[in-house]
Amino acid sequence: MGTIYKFTFLLLILTSCSNSSLSSSRIKYDYPLIEEYKIPCMDVFNIDKEEYYIYYYQIMCYHCMKIKSTMIEYCLNNKGTMYFIEVLKDEGFRSIDKEDTIGATDPLDAFAFMTPQLSIVRNKTVVETYLGEEEIIKIINT
Repeated sequence: MGTIYKFTFLLLILTSCSNSSLSSSRIKYDYPLIEEYKIPCMDVFNIDKEEYYIYYYQIMCYHCMKIKSTMIEYCLNNKGTMYFIEVLKDEGFRSIDKEDTIGATDPLDAFAFMTPQLSIVRNKTVVETYLGEEEIIKIINT
């Protein structure tokens, strides 16, 4: 009898996991489309523009995957206004929350240890940072 309950419990867990994952049919755009807008984290302030967005993401981040197509579509429709940084590991980042990033002029202070993150860079300084899919989508849609 215990084996049946364990099997049923395992089946419920696996079913719930598959329901929470993103369906590949919902992903319209993929990162290779924006290769020219992907930059290394140390180049965050090396872009020759007065103002632009920096979008930090991770390939396996659930929340990044949820807004992936939206972010790529925005980039494609607004060429040269958004740049992507794939966060692979701790690369010596020093900021621990979004308030720490405001005013950053050093690449190691520009990322707040959370993805997705969208920052506005103006005159080589982070002037605003948004964390999480809801905040980011709200800014992109304004």
